[in-house]
Amino acid sequence: MLNPTTMTAEQEQQARDQAFYLLKKYTSYTFLDRARQLQQDFVDAIERQLRNPPAFPPGSQDALRMHARAGETIGYFENDYRTMLDFMAPKEEGLRMLLAGEKKRAAHTTFLVCPPPGMIDHLFGRRADYQGSPHESLFYQALGARSHLPGDMVNPLHTGYMQGTIEGVEMESALSKTRGFGRTVAPFYLLDSHTQRKSEKWTYETLFFEPQWPIPRVFPAQLPPCPPHNTNAQGEVWSGKEISLDGIWEPWLLSGKVGCPNYFFAGAVATEYNLEGTTEWEHARWRLLWQDKRYLDGRIPPEEALYFAQPAPVAPPQTILSAQPGQVVPRAGVWQTPAMLERRTLTMSVGEKLPYATQDKSGNAVVWFWRGEK
Repeated sequence: MLNPTTMTAEQEQQARDQAFYLLKKYTSYTFLDRARQLQQDFVDAIERQLRNPPAFPPGSQDALRMHARAGETIGYFENDYRTMLDFMAPKEEGLRMLLAGEKKRAAHTTFLVCPPPGMIDHLFGRRADYQGSPHESLFYQALGARSHLPGDMVNPLHTGYMQGTIEGVEMESALSKTRGFGRTVAPFYLLDSHTQRKSEKWTYETLFFEPQWPIPRVFPAQLPPCPPHNTNAQGEVWSGKEISLDGIWEPWLLSGKVGCPNYFFAGAVATEYNLEGTTEWEHARWRLLWQDKRYLDGRIPPEEALYFAQPAPVAPPQTILSAQPGQVVPRAGVWQTPAMLERRTLTMSVGEKLPYATQDKSGNAVVWFWRGEK
């Protein structure tokens, strides 16, 4: 795992660049809108399925739950749909506030508001898996739900819309950890079955330890550099004091080391820093690396267009056509040879044979290559 007391200067620079990129991404409009869209796709799929439900076996639990029972006004799954709409409303409002240039802390807080029990807790152990009896959850199976293990929120068996909404919730969780407020009683991060960390601020250890958490980290081919260390103590904020500006700050430790950058909202309290590889905390002097002025003009920065861009298709390697002297050409067009012959370029038709000379005047072997159409 990355530890600033042992990693090389090259490793530290790469880690800083990657951390800076992720902090901007996890707090961006584009990242949050993708999380919202994944969950909205799931909600929309529920609506379509309510209109055209699968053919449930007569008398099955799912068939009965499609319709309101005595004393109820709506059916079981229709009630689910209405609950999901309640989950989505704060996300839309938070995004509106963010793009309108309102205070970022308020916008992010609004986005993360989720009426209890929350979308995942509402689905698992209640609706989508019925406490480990997936044969009873045909409605949600049709949307991608698969067997679910208690306590395991991200089950790789889920597919389709169900997996999409889980990924959306995981993205929100990455934002929650990024904007965390310091120490926490419950484990913030389990490094393994024996090791846990209780810091709600990223360290190099927690940000990069687990390949699948936060959500798989993908970086552009040309990673934007993190600004250099801020060696100017003017404006630094000690642990326990109030952060002055929205943005990314880095902790300068009493030992002289500089820890992992972190995102703070203006008005938040600067935290202590949980030293990598330990459960120890150290007071830090937080110094601003980058002030977050995004969206104040109502625009989304162009760099965000690359956050979820599909990689450019890789062209398949072209097959180089070649032929030996005396062979019939397999393709019409221009054929050339690097050998020292009087005629090194020929225009050939399919069925014609290449000249029989197998060596040039210097004794080099003759090989002909197809260079294109005539």
